[in-house]
Amino acid sequence: MAVTLILSAPILSGDLTHDSSDYQIATDATFTNDSIVAESLGDTGNKLEKIFIINLDPNIKYYARGRLNFNKYTGEWSNITLLNPKDLASINLQKDLPVTVSTPIISIDSSLDYIPNSMFVIEVSDLITDGNGVLDYVDYFITDIRNNVYFTSLNNKDNLKSLLVDTAVLDTGKTYVLKVVLNTTSGDSSDAGVLVFSINKNDDIELLSSTDLIEDKDIDISLTPNDNVVSINTKLYSVGMGEPELLYDEDDTVFEFTINKALYNNSNEYLLSFIYKYSDDSYSEIKYYKLNLHRLT
Repeated sequence: MAVTLILSAPILSGDLTHDSSDYQIATDATFTNDSIVAESLGDTGNKLEKIFIINLDPNIKYYARGRLNFNKYTGEWSNITLLNPKDLASINLQKDLPVTVSTPIISIDSSLDYIPNSMFVIEVSDLITDGNGVLDYVDYFITDIRNNVYFTSLNNKDNLKSLLVDTAVLDTGKTYVLKVVLNTTSGDSSDAGVLVFSINKNDDIELLSSTDLIEDKDIDISLTPNDNVVSINTKLYSVGMGEPELLYDEDDTVFEFTINKALYNNSNEYLLSFIYKYSDDSYSEIKYYKLNLHRLT
């Protein structure tokens, strides 16, 4: 019986060379010495494909694995493949190789002169690697300059190219550090891409009312009066349940008003935003506040 084990060709860079390969077939998935029924170690003549002529018992489970040996290090063993002697074909032992992963270039979808204190999008450059691993997940971090953590999204497999920050509200007038790490299917990670940015001070807009909501009560809004303001745009979003949902979007001319409690949905997290229009027809920067809903039990 002929059993063919196949390894994927590595992508080499610099002075890295693929010198040989190892192949093993065993009756035990742990590949103990007593369980190995066929092997070829340090095989320089069959670097990517090895044919074993061997009689396998159709009533016994067999396992196969392989790895690549380079001039600078020995690669990891491939995933273990279960062999079925009743229906054997060529066995592909493809294994993502340890690789070098480039540091990502990161940006925010706003001018660095004006970044809102929430609801901004982090954008990440494409993965560049010298191996055959692909991007598996991304880790996102936002800290202040003293390393206090304000936002994280770890092991994120759904937002590999961009991420909307909508569950954190940053303090205005402070400087923050954004870090993004790319992680590949081969188990390798990039160095952190780093972006330092600041949120402009925004003293014109000050919310005086509570940011704690009660399930059976309307939202009472009270803002610091400003004689130069002729219109206030207010938006309410529910967040924390996937895409943010806009629940309220109104313009008003007063600094105290109420948003109806009937707008609450299944979320316990909400964002409130304000933009002022001034008497000279200019506008303020947008300012967000985080609201937490307390449900009755």
